[in-house]
Amino acid sequence: MERDDLYGRLGAGGIFGYVIGAFLFEPLARPIIDFYHYGPAFEQLQQWFADYGLLIVFVAGFTPVPYKVFTITSGFAGLSLPVFIIGSVISRGARFFSRATLLYFSARRSAISSKSGSVWSQSSLPCC
Repeated sequence: MERDDLYGRLGAGGIFGYVIGAFLFEPLARPIIDFYHYGPAFEQLQQWFADYGLLIVFVAGFTPVPYKVFTITSGFAGLSLPVFIIGSVISRGARFFSRATLLYFSARRSAISSKSGSVWSQSSLPCC
């Protein structure tokens, strides 16, 4: 897969989640919110996104919570699409760059045994 194709697919995934939230919220989620009487809580969520949307998206890029949750929420909360894209690019880029940097500087180098032809690798990071 070409690098540009990969970047395009990653960006399209976030925007697709945003579109799902923006256009499928009313027919799918609004009846559930009304049924459980969560209208005031939802209005509070919309206000938080209006006040702190860029910060929410930026912080969400670093959390272990699946990012799809925040892409869809950004769409139905009415966050501006350019603000969403800017926050996503900066936070997700910084997250993946910092992870790659940690791996580069802390992972043990792979060794190839010339005698047995075996390949082994051990990472000092338990998560990766």
